[in-house]
Amino acid sequence: MLRPMLLFRRLVLVLRVYAVGLWLFGWIVLGAIVAPVQFRMVPSPYAAEAMTTIFRRFDTIALACAAVVWMTDVLLGSGGDSRVRTAKRSVSAIATIALFVESFVIAPRIDDLFHAGAIRGLGPEGETLNAWHRAAEGAGKLQVLTLLLLLALELYELVVTKAAGAVAPVVPVAPSPAESASLPAAESATTTPDEPLVR
Repeated sequence: MLRPMLLFRRLVLVLRVYAVGLWLFGWIVLGAIVAPVQFRMVPSPYAAEAMTTIFRRFDTIALACAAVVWMTDVLLGSGGDSRVRTAKRSVSAIATIALFVESFVIAPRIDDLFHAGAIRGLGPEGETLNAWHRAAEGAGKLQVLTLLLLLALELYELVVTKAAGAVAPVVPVAPSPAESASLPAAESATTTPDEPLVR
């Protein structure tokens, strides 16, 4: 039976994996499926505005996932492989920074340009909008790459290392000669085979 702390650690790691997976696959679904279909089937100005709204709503979900990732990092404490832990924190930081830049810098600028009537590729404002869209795509791709690596590290810790806290079987250790000599006579007698009495 798992010890309570080990069970808690496993549950926290599973929650963390789900958060990373939702954040990662949300970007993949939006970028690889939703956006291409939207731009192919909906006229250009409306498709771009609709996708901007969709991405802004997903940003809220991604920010919640990032919060879960960092909250679980605190809950897990300092246990586990220090190298894996350092790598996960570094990758998480890169993904989180990219998300914050995309959510609080790039997306608001795109919204402002849309509300000003800018259309991608048309005029100076359209070129500026196009540049911001490329920046948004770059931030999204950076998140996907870093989250793929983070998910691999999380699965490594969860599956390969048994949540970095698996309980090893307890193997009885034979006492050293010095410890055997210090045992009480009655206890040492029970640990040695009976010998015939010599008179």
